[in-house]
Amino acid sequence: MLVFRSTRRLPSGHVSVVRRVENSRLVLVDHANWEPGRVTRRAPVEDVSPRNDWTRVRVWWSPLGGMGKTIYPTYGFIEPVALR
Repeated sequence: MLVFRSTRRLPSGHVSVVRRVENSRLVLVDHANWEPGRVTRRAPVEDVSPRNDWTRVRVWWSPLGGMGKTIYPTYGFIEPVALR
């Protein structure tokens, strides 16, 4: 899961399910309501943080046909815990 911080645009924050890691700066996610009323699958999310730590990202915006211009702050990832 990629967890977005709350902002003026995202007052409740946002959560996306990471479906695939493309490289150290790009993942594909599934998420609901990024575009109001829609479920988006395999949407690219790009790390644009200066330290490559996923604290700032840009997200695919299909009405634009490319990566959105807004940079969103994130908390980072919640990863599954390995079963013992």
